[in-house]
Amino acid sequence: MAKRITIEMVAQKAGVSRGTVDRVINQRPHVRKDQYDKVMEAIRELGYIPKKRQAQALGIAITEKPVCRLGVVMPTRNPYYMNEVKQGIHDAQAQLVDYGVEIITEQISASPYPEEIAELMERIIARGADGMAICAMDCEQAAKKIDHLQEQGVPVITFDSDIRSGRMLFYGNDSSKTGRVAGQLMAKYVKPDRHIIVGVGNKEIPGHMSRADAFIDTMKAAGFPDRNLILIETYDDYTLTYKKVREALLADGDIAGIYMASHNLTGCMDAVRSTGKETSPIVIYTDMNERVYRYLKSGELAFCVTPNIYMMVYRTLIILKEYLIDHKVPPAREIFTDIQIVCKENADV
Repeated sequence: MAKRITIEMVAQKAGVSRGTVDRVINQRPHVRKDQYDKVMEAIRELGYIPKKRQAQALGIAITEKPVCRLGVVMPTRNPYYMNEVKQGIHDAQAQLVDYGVEIITEQISASPYPEEIAELMERIIARGADGMAICAMDCEQAAKKIDHLQEQGVPVITFDSDIRSGRMLFYGNDSSKTGRVAGQLMAKYVKPDRHIIVGVGNKEIPGHMSRADAFIDTMKAAGFPDRNLILIETYDDYTLTYKKVREALLADGDIAGIYMASHNLTGCMDAVRSTGKETSPIVIYTDMNERVYRYLKSGELAFCVTPNIYMMVYRTLIILKEYLIDHKVPPAREIFTDIQIVCKENADV
């Protein structure tokens, strides 16, 4: 990949200030002719590539060939999630086009297998990617491919879903923080003498349990005893979720809150409706989608505590650009996105 020439390099070559170079390329006044000529000569000698509108004003012909390509291997998920991912890619491309960056994508199937993920990564590289962002399941094939790319000098950032490997960076959700935020919200609405259902899909899934454990720890710190926190395992199955939530609600009249730290909110909400109770429990969920939006707008769901998917994707691509073009190394091997608290009043899709 070609090294990008910066304004600072042009200024040093021309023997002028960075501000003078900026005034020249933006056609602003108050630049002496000798300085203007020196800057233009430095631009030509170094091969500096200004933005398209600047190049046109200066009469500089620029090539359409990208300075670098960033590859994205993205999953197939619900429409809300995919809209956020695609908008993040779109806005990053708009931001980076003047730097000569092109973003190319490949999409994983809805029911992926490990070999497919490795094949798509290889396809992205074959298309000329200098760096890669990937969201995929953690599997040995993907991890080996990432390690190989890193050894070859191709930086890889995993986003949203980490892959245990030598990747340069993981940019995603802090599951424990999500659980703590949900716990703090619940503790404001439910008294410690009431009972709370905590739903997880599978106790073997680290993301589910880290959210649930952090939620439970937060509730305990707020004065809730262990016996008032009811952990249920639903395997993200509608029927099982419906059955367990309904049974718990009918058997325990003191349940005043439900935290679903996994998927299948529909089974939970249908179970709440089916009891016919006049007062429904406070329900808090994780991960936003169209169905969650409808539950929020109807008031059945109190809060959705969710990561900012858009920013996760957008920032991942900006970080790759900064590493490849500006030679800026990420400050850590893990960066967590901000957490959004969505309720009826600010729900949007």
